[in-house]
Amino acid sequence: MNLTLYAVTAFIILDTDGNRVLSKYYRQETNPSSSKGLANTKEQRAFEKGLWQKTKKSGGSPIALSPSLSSTYLRLLSLTYNLCMCTF
Repeated sequence: MNLTLYAVTAFIILDTDGNRVLSKYYRQETNPSSSKGLANTKEQRAFEKGLWQKTKKSGGSPIALSPSLSSTYLRLLSLTYNLCMCTF
């Protein structure tokens, strides 16, 4: 049996143009390197733009951003709600 633990690494709300409305990034104590690449605002905005590029094309299914990072999202009115999860 393959057991996997998911941990939320970010909650992001983007508008229809991919601009940040709200974002909250979490850093796990057990895996401090999980959000190491998103240490500053510039890197976070670049990550959000890439996430928006993938979600605007996709049909609503979860997106694999990397082997250990995935995202699920929901579009409501003019906002996209993203929940990014890291796999341990």
